[in-house]
Amino acid sequence: MKDSGIVRKIDDLGRIVVPKELRKTLKIGIGTPIEICMVDGKIVLTKYSRANDILEVGKQLCSSLSKMLDCGVILCDDDKIQIVSNASKKQYHNIEISSQLHKYFESKTPVILRKVDGSYMIPIYNGDKNEYTSQIVYPLINNGEIISVLVLFTTQDRLLEYGEMAICKYINFYINEVMDVE
Repeated sequence: MKDSGIVRKIDDLGRIVVPKELRKTLKIGIGTPIEICMVDGKIVLTKYSRANDILEVGKQLCSSLSKMLDCGVILCDDDKIQIVSNASKKQYHNIEISSQLHKYFESKTPVILRKVDGSYMIPIYNGDKNEYTSQIVYPLINNGEIISVLVLFTTQDRLLEYGEMAICKYINFYINEVMDVE
């Protein structure tokens, strides 16, 4: 763990102030949920993401989905790509998503984009130069809140269709069932 060299005192209510520089770097704003846990005798604060709740089941779903549909599949939280299947993990995994993709965390509307229909392909990460032929961007919603975005994409002649969009809808229902049980 990197030592920041910053020392803060706990106030009489047990609170500490996270320095502005760290909040800015980690994109922590007012109301951002923070997970508190103890690791090796240290208190560790982590920016909490509801996407973490679906990571294990998400890995299995994305792997199956990419094999079944013969396309790349990415699951991301509002900052980074969390899961990659049927694509270069080195190229995509754990990197920051593009600002264009981030806009889908503000919208609850899934979209299907196809180059042959004249659609503009969304860069998945900043500096993305891939030649996508089609994409489905499907926000996964739990209790009215977007917890993750599922992205299906192709880079060859195969095009994604509305049937694949229906499968994404089913995945959203399934993830909600799993999250409600845990």
